[in-house]
Amino acid sequence: MAPPRAAPLVKRLPRYGRIGLSALSFVLSLASFAYFGERLSGWLSLQAGPNIAHLFSAFGVSSLAILVVIFLLTFVFGRFYCAVLCPLGILQSLIEFFVPARIRRTRRPGNYPRVRYLVAVFVFAMLVGGSAFAFSLLDPYSHFGRITTALFNPLFILLYNLAVGENLWQPITQMGWILVGALLPFLVLIGLVLWKGRVFCTAICPVGALLGLAAKKGWFVMQINQGRCIACGNCVRSCSAGCIDLVPGNPRAPKRVDNERCLRCMTCMGVCPRDAVFFGRAQAMGRSGAAMPSPALSRRDFLLGGAAGALTLGLGRFAYGLGATESKEALAASLICPPSAGSPQRFLSTCTNCDLCVTVCRGHVLDPATLRHPVVHLQFERGVCEYECKRCTDVCPTGALGRISLPEKQRLRIAMAELTLAMCVTVTDKTVCGACAEVCPTGALYMEEHPGDVSTPALDADACIGCGSCEYACPVRPVRAIVAKPVAIQVPADDPRPRDRTAGGGADSPSSGKEDWLF
Repeated sequence: MAPPRAAPLVKRLPRYGRIGLSALSFVLSLASFAYFGERLSGWLSLQAGPNIAHLFSAFGVSSLAILVVIFLLTFVFGRFYCAVLCPLGILQSLIEFFVPARIRRTRRPGNYPRVRYLVAVFVFAMLVGGSAFAFSLLDPYSHFGRITTALFNPLFILLYNLAVGENLWQPITQMGWILVGALLPFLVLIGLVLWKGRVFCTAICPVGALLGLAAKKGWFVMQINQGRCIACGNCVRSCSAGCIDLVPGNPRAPKRVDNERCLRCMTCMGVCPRDAVFFGRAQAMGRSGAAMPSPALSRRDFLLGGAAGALTLGLGRFAYGLGATESKEALAASLICPPSAGSPQRFLSTCTNCDLCVTVCRGHVLDPATLRHPVVHLQFERGVCEYECKRCTDVCPTGALGRISLPEKQRLRIAMAELTLAMCVTVTDKTVCGACAEVCPTGALYMEEHPGDVSTPALDADACIGCGSCEYACPVRPVRAIVAKPVAIQVPADDPRPRDRTAGGGADSPSSGKEDWLF
């Protein structure tokens, strides 16, 4: 029995509801990367991509539970996640809104099952093998984070400064990263939408491929009533996913909705003049209005996919082993990882470069990935790792940064200070300084007295946590007299040393009676 005809407003309500929820979700996602990440980290924990990466990096019950709920809802209702929760999917819908109608009428999104499955097999096999590089390039959440942090966030800061008259910190200052890491992917995304609509979601996104498999045989599906449809083609022209298969002008030809690719935008329901497109329980195929089944992969495709997966898994293990051996010294010599990263090798295999930690960093010391440093890293030239801050470990959605308490973070050595006394102004100019000792939060740096001469800084390496406070405060230029060097693995340092941090105070000078190394 055909569904009853709906009033013009009523049949558009599902689309309006989806737009409202998408708008709310998009605003929350934007706010998460605009200085509200710490407060909205719970919202970001609902993203599928980071939870998938978290399962492979550091298995967590919460990530497993969130993914189970997402996939169960996808099985029941279809890929609403891509239309309502995925920020990159909503961004594509926003771009789609500005695409001229003549382009939407003439383009053909198409179906690319082999591309979709091979990309997914490649990405997840590399992830299982210990390399997050391929996943970070295609994960929609990470892409949205990079685009927002480098492009939208500076715009927000500019508008805020003009309206309020304040000068908020600019998180991204590297023009090369803005162009390559954010602007180029954003332009590619716009090009894909103009060319093939939501083809990124239906043929490239590895998360979308998994959700599509869950939605393929779902309980509630988008369907076309074979008897009521007049094959006007309105639904085909409005579908940005290209998942509606019918021959415009030929009402007798079979009509099908591929629910594996359908993103549940609900636009087709609003443009159908006969209410032939509807959303409901899956029915048997025929003139009663059921959705016809999606094309299945052949046995040859299945075998090729399995072989590609096995090969890619081997490549992933090889890449992980290569990074853990030949590149170990090079990484340890150049990469300072955020707190609780463990080691450069582990961080490389788990971080997807979403840049959320860069946004929330209170010390302004975290920089996005570059060609030299392939993941987020610390640069002490323009900031320090604040002693009383652990925001990056609180908001990391992939488990690349483990959750630790503040006392644990305050003992964790993320780098090691290296003092070149011959370059210090207390030696070269006989100038009283002590800036490094004054800012050291653990007392690892202190001023050593010399009778009849200027006190010079000294380093107690066992208490150093590598926060970079000394390097940032050092007045020597262009090369500082004290710099923080990378460590091969992050380990706890010794307990802080209460010291007199004045320029004239020595290592054994009496303290004030309280632990003045605490900020």
